[in-house]
Amino acid sequence: MPMVYSVAESDKEGDLIASCVGIGRARESFGMIFEHSGLMSAAHAEETVRGQLEEAFHMRGMTLDEVIIESCELKVQRCGCTVAAVMLW
Repeated sequence: MPMVYSVAESDKEGDLIASCVGIGRARESFGMIFEHSGLMSAAHAEETVRGQLEEAFHMRGMTLDEVIIESCELKVQRCGCTVAAVMLW
């Protein structure tokens, strides 16, 4: 199954890791998907993805009508991984 995904991993105790994917849609045109992950909070990853969507639509002169963002975060205890994914339909 084709997909866009975002992965973060760490084996350092105390690290906060997050993964995020976002879909932006225009009613009269196409949509776009962006992703972001790393050593950060889910809120920071979501803010980054929202900014990517807004900039991409603005640069193309399109109206961003709908935004769907999903993220996850984990405070690492021994080792850990976060994954956020969008299956392409």
